[in-house]
Amino acid sequence: MSTLNQLETCTRMAFDRGYLEDALIHSSCLIEELRKQTVSALEMRAAIWQRKNKLSQELNDELLIIKYDGGDINTHIRVAKLYSIQGKQQDAIDMLERALYISPDNEQEESIQQQITLAKARLDRRIDFITRAPFEIASNIVGRIGCNHQIKEPLNVSKGWREVILQCPQPWESSINTLYSCDWFWGTPAVFHKLLPLVSHHVKDLVVYSHHTTTFNEFFHTCNFSRLQCLEIIRMFDEDHESLGAPLYQALRQLPVLKNLNIQAVITVQLGQLLSSCLGLTSLILRVRDITDWDTGLPSTTPLKTIKISTRMTARPVTAENMESLLRRTPDLRHLRLHPRLDDILSVIKDKCPKLSTLINHPTWEGYCIPYEMREIEERPGLQQVLFDNIRSAIPLTQRLEKHSSIMRKLHLVLFNGGRDSALSDWHPLSSSVMPNMTYLGIKADLNSAIFRHLPIMLRAYPALKALYLCGTEESGDVPVETADKIFDTVNELTNLTNLNLLSIPAKGQGLERLIRRYMNQEQPTLKELGLAYCHMDPILLHSVAKIKSLRHLLVRMDDVDGISISDIVEFSRLIAQLPELTDLDLYDMHLTQKAAEYIGGSQSLERLELIDFGQTLDDDAYENVQHLFAHIPI
Repeated sequence: MSTLNQLETCTRMAFDRGYLEDALIHSSCLIEELRKQTVSALEMRAAIWQRKNKLSQELNDELLIIKYDGGDINTHIRVAKLYSIQGKQQDAIDMLERALYISPDNEQEESIQQQITLAKARLDRRIDFITRAPFEIASNIVGRIGCNHQIKEPLNVSKGWREVILQCPQPWESSINTLYSCDWFWGTPAVFHKLLPLVSHHVKDLVVYSHHTTTFNEFFHTCNFSRLQCLEIIRMFDEDHESLGAPLYQALRQLPVLKNLNIQAVITVQLGQLLSSCLGLTSLILRVRDITDWDTGLPSTTPLKTIKISTRMTARPVTAENMESLLRRTPDLRHLRLHPRLDDILSVIKDKCPKLSTLINHPTWEGYCIPYEMREIEERPGLQQVLFDNIRSAIPLTQRLEKHSSIMRKLHLVLFNGGRDSALSDWHPLSSSVMPNMTYLGIKADLNSAIFRHLPIMLRAYPALKALYLCGTEESGDVPVETADKIFDTVNELTNLTNLNLLSIPAKGQGLERLIRRYMNQEQPTLKELGLAYCHMDPILLHSVAKIKSLRHLLVRMDDVDGISISDIVEFSRLIAQLPELTDLDLYDMHLTQKAAEYIGGSQSLERLELIDFGQTLDDDAYENVQHLFAHIPI
């Protein structure tokens, strides 16, 4: 038995028998033995670090040795040497003086005194590397510090450091937030405002928070933003509620290389003056109260590639004449987004903006969100994605769709009046050419409209379709069984489909049943996301959905006429819990019992769960009685 084990055994036996004095003696011996072994292990590890040339780790272990065995003079000398190598001369001097104090008559006293003298000499001629190094090297070092708010402490080290850091462009180039936001980084706006004029010529990306145009004007008057490329203005309001006036436009004239301008403020913008003030803009984003002067003072042409316009519903509406005046001057436009919508935009665009790749035209007042699939896409000319609310006909898009059918990727249409007034010919352009790269299609319309009758032909023109979103309207009524079967049988032919979302599409006929059965029985099913809301499902369809083993995200929203019983929901919950890849589950208006909740809570794959209106269970189980079942799943 080892010494440690013997001492531990003796200590326990003495303590158990009540021999406390003996227990104290044995425990003290045990602690001393542990100390000796710890010091021995630290010495071995310090030697290993020394061979690996890991000076910091060696220093840490040597300091621990001093902590546990403070009388070793050689350890103090080694620590002093390590401090000296790291440039910490004062720490080295302190450690050597401690070595003399420990053993003043030691034969190494003369050597230690010499080392102290050398360390003091090094301390006297210490070099400030940042101020003495070539500017290129110092700039490279400063550029690695990080974003501008992390450089506050280095600025205060010395005057030399401050001068070098203020000359280095890297910390100041991107994402400087100023005015009201500056106190997040600097404590008081005054400190930041005093510093900013000294570095403004480095800034490329700037966010300005200002509540008054006068403050904004003074700010740009004292700074030189000659390299500024991106400017974002937030929260500003104009006091007279009529127009912003001269301050903004005067400031913009001082920004010769400005490319991106984003204004999110309760102001009225005079478009002519704005574009005339910064002729190099390639991206313009306006989320403002109102826009005036659409046809006054506009430059003859602009290099704009992105235009996103959003005004308040109380503002004067953007008219077709307004947009025509602007689009005529933007031949390189790639992205156009209007919010609220302009119903006549298709007739305005016509053959203008030949490089247009994204057209998003949707309202603010319906609470309508852009589908997650509709995002900015690759920079190449030609129509690639369209989101259009209140569209009456696709005929105005005919030429663009035919010309760019090979690159068209995403299409989302909300039909005017549900499409009840449209004819089949209005939607022929959507299928006149095969679109081999179309990956997303979304349609919201009356189920009896012409576009749903034309949908099977459209789907056959999109062989690469991956996501399909179909939504009926509140006034849709019942979809004819023949139409529903044709649609779902055509969807069944889409071999690349991974996302299917149906909203207010009644599950009539056998087409949807055949579709779900195929995904359920596939050896390698492709469907990853399925959403069924207000689809009037029967129990057989509900249970079949829960057997698609490839599902990662499932959304089910019941309605009052589904006729689903409590036992059906329990069985549905049991099947869901067995899906091996299901990570996201959304259940709406589903009456969960304790048993159903237990099944769902027992899922091993779920990572996110959303439950809406599930507390009204028929056996009166309250939320508090089941919430613990979902403790491991974010809700």
